[in-house]
Amino acid sequence: MLVTGNWFRANELSLNVMKTNYILFTSRRKQIPPIEGILKISDVPIPMVSTTKFLGVYLDRYFTWNYHIDQIANKVAENANILHLYLEFHIFYLAGYVLIYIVL
Repeated sequence: MLVTGNWFRANELSLNVMKTNYILFTSRRKQIPPIEGILKISDVPIPMVSTTKFLGVYLDRYFTWNYHIDQIANKVAENANILHLYLEFHIFYLAGYVLIYIVL
């Protein structure tokens, strides 16, 4: 990938090759042979991944939404649990305050 390195230098751009990966999109019916280690930039091999995050959207090699939906569902579940604990604490706090107010 000598051409890629030259293009980045010519356009005064830098690329963090440690954070770089690539994905090959295909259909479920057509399998691709493993070609790990073929793509290199500055003699650093670029790993092939099956899912990647691009502009906040998770893409998988089959162009399905399954992985993206799973990630969003996990975030929603985490936030719902935090909200549940927060509301549970405040409900008990208010209930205790009401009981104390009634007794006084």
